[in-house]
Amino acid sequence: MTVEQRLEQLEKRNKRLTVALTMMAVTICAVVTMAATGEKVSEFDIVTAQRIIVKDIRVENDDGLGVVKISAGANRGGHLFLSNATGRPMVGLLELITGSGAVTIYDHRGAERLTLRENEQGGYIKVKNKTGDVVAEIGADEYGNGVVYPD
Repeated sequence: MTVEQRLEQLEKRNKRLTVALTMMAVTICAVVTMAATGEKVSEFDIVTAQRIIVKDIRVENDDGLGVVKISAGANRGGHLFLSNATGRPMVGLLELITGSGAVTIYDHRGAERLTLRENEQGGYIKVKNKTGDVVAEIGADEYGNGVVYPD
């Protein structure tokens, strides 16, 4: 093989490599441009995972109203609120400042009607009427006996 043939072969190879490199650069630019634009919302029918870590979860109905909310409270304990179709709360499960749990039941307007929790003596139930006044309290007294506290 002569020097001229070798040089001609190198020039052809150099031209092919230059074209390939240019095509790769254009392709990379196109991919980066497409990835950087557009909406970042993804919808899935099913998500399966062993562990999901998020700060807050909100589930909305078809009207965009929040019907389930899961979050961490002020004491970093879990809070779960279920709402009706109008977005008003129905049930709340939460951690109190004392570190104990509570269950709150709401009426169809979102007003608190029943609370189950603990106090210094043990379990405690508070019932409110339709105007929001406390009408009954049930719990334990300082001796461990059950007692109904009329209001």
